[in-house]
Amino acid sequence: MPRLATQILIVLAITLPLFFAWDFSQRVITGARFAETERQLEDRVARATATQAALKALKTRVADPVFVEEAMRNEGWAREQDQVVRALITPAPTPTPAPTPRPAPPPEPSALQTLWEFLFGP
Repeated sequence: MPRLATQILIVLAITLPLFFAWDFSQRVITGARFAETERQLEDRVARATATQAALKALKTRVADPVFVEEAMRNEGWAREQDQVVRALITPAPTPTPAPTPRPAPPPEPSALQTLWEFLFGP
């Protein structure tokens, strides 16, 4: 067998397993990503199903006339024949404190005194 053919076979014998190993690892990584995405989507579907069940329960509760009547009373609404009475509590007036007198500011020293203190100190 010529030397070139042997070298080509050796290169193929080394390259093909590396390629197949790399391809297999990429398929494993892709499968793991798909599995993670599937798990996340299943979680979202479970949350959406729970939300849907809660909303359906709320819908049936809100459609009940007893709930409507109770909500109407809590909000202070009335029917046409009702008369709404609300007790208002007015707080007692608090006496305002007498303003405290401000002390008069000390008189400003004259310009000569300021110059004297600047040049010779206090």
